[in-house]
Amino acid sequence: VTPLVQYLQGPPDLPPAPAGADGAFMLDMLHYLSDDSLGLTLERLHARLTGGAPLVIRAVMVPQRRWAWHWWLDHFKNKLNGLVTCFRSAEEIQAIMAHNGFEVKKMAPSGSRGEMLWVCAIKI
Repeated sequence: VTPLVQYLQGPPDLPPAPAGADGAFMLDMLHYLSDDSLGLTLERLHARLTGGAPLVIRAVMVPQRRWAWHWWLDHFKNKLNGLVTCFRSAEEIQAIMAHNGFEVKKMAPSGSRGEMLWVCAIKI
């Protein structure tokens, strides 16, 4: 039986940007990358972005309150598919970005529940 969805876990291959990319987005994917995979992804982005280019990330954060039903459902789906999730604190995200050549300019929660975090950084 062939699965309907195939989950791949690891750093994404990035297409070349011959003249340098003006910016990049990473939405709701950081928690699917191990520290090594995230580091490699940021390294690859750094190599393809022009100096001072923005990198905007929306990171999924572990809720500090009781989990809503969709969190339990997502957790079950990931476990069923053998996916490992790596949730990080805002401080951990900032540190790994600094280590890979990005300066975080602003961090702000997305919405009122604190389950998502916007991270705005630039390539240095």
